[in-house]
Amino acid sequence: MKKSNLLCALGACVLALLTTTINAEVLPLEGRLETSPGSGVYLAWYDPNLNITWSANADINGSGNWVNQVAGAAGLTIGCVGGWRLPSADVNGDGTVVDCTGGGVIGCEDNEMGYLYWEEGITGSSPGPFSSLQSTNYWSGTEYDSTFKWLFNFNIGSQVAGHMDAGIYSWAVHPGDISPVVSPRGDMNGDGNVDAGD
Repeated sequence: MKKSNLLCALGACVLALLTTTINAEVLPLEGRLETSPGSGVYLAWYDPNLNITWSANADINGSGNWVNQVAGAAGLTIGCVGGWRLPSADVNGDGTVVDCTGGGVIGCEDNEMGYLYWEEGITGSSPGPFSSLQSTNYWSGTEYDSTFKWLFNFNIGSQVAGHMDAGIYSWAVHPGDISPVVSPRGDMNGDGNVDAGD
């Protein structure tokens, strides 16, 4: 009797944890790299759910093959910030691409474009704060094999593999929050003191 009660309690805890994970509140995107103070126009949007920053322009490099799109994202400088890449379809690198179809999928945050579409509601027809989001396929930076790479479709939210030579759109993301740390005026090294010559 004690063993079955323990198993029931353990099962209830696991179910509560899974329900909490699936129903976790999706935090809103936050604007970054404002074009001019107070304009409300941003060059990028920080995603606190995934801890990445998306370029505001979802079609910054047009369409192209996978190799050129990987290089194009890596070579971008947006608002004096470099270090961009294509979105990952396998953030944890375990070789499994999570299909987020329908939303509320455990582990969906492992698929950056899938999460953005299914959990945050960003689609080709409802792009939120982003400009030029196409209702079609976008390259991920994740390889399916040596000649096929993972794609995500912003029209229907599907994840498929595409041949690396195909002309496909790309969207640049940056790891973490690119919001610059602003020191008080005159404190150039961030130590809290006004520096000489400022």
